[in-house]
Order: sequence, then C-alpha cells, then structure tokens
Amino acid sequence: MSAPTLTPPPAAVPPPARPAVAYGRPIRPGEPAEALYVFSSACTIVALICLWMLLQMVVLGRFSEARAQHLLYTEYRSQLATETAPTGLWTTTADRSSPAARWR
Repeated sequence: MSAPTLTPPPAAVPPPARPAVAYGRPIRPGEPAEALYVFSSACTIVALICLWMLLQMVVLGRFSEARAQHLLYTEYRSQLATETAPTGLWTTTADRSSPAARWR
C-alpha cells in the first residue's frame, strides 16, 4: 500500500475587479452643495426627533401610564387594607379653612 499523495490546492482565482464607484469630488466650503448637505442633515435630525416624540406619545406613554396607574392602585389598596386611605370629602382641617373649600 502506498502513502496518499498530497496535491496542492488549485491556485485561487482572484475575483473580478469591481469598477470604481465615482462619488464625485468632496464638497468644498461655500458651495451650494454644502448648504444643501447641511439643510438635508438638519431636516433628517428634526424628522427623527419628531418620530421619537410621536412614538413616545402614542406607544411608550401608554406603557408608562399603565405602570403608574397600577402602582397607585396597589398603594391605594394597601392603604384601604390598613384603614389609612382618604375616603371622605375632607382629608385635613387645613382643607376646610381654605377659601376654595367653601364652594364645594
């Protein structure tokens, strides 16, 4: 039985060269393209901030409000259980002496 012969791997074929992508020359200060670039960047930032605010108000705000209401309800139930929750119209004597309390 003869020893296996090792053959070198075939020479790697280089990938075909990609054509150079021409992005143009860099924008120089003072050109109209610079103002357009700055304006476009500013509009993009403003749009992202507006999208974040919309997301906060519509989606994330609901989760925050639901969590806060759940915590307040849990606290109120524990106050009811220990009989320390305010259940009447007046909570302190200072409330009765305020001018706004006379109209209730």
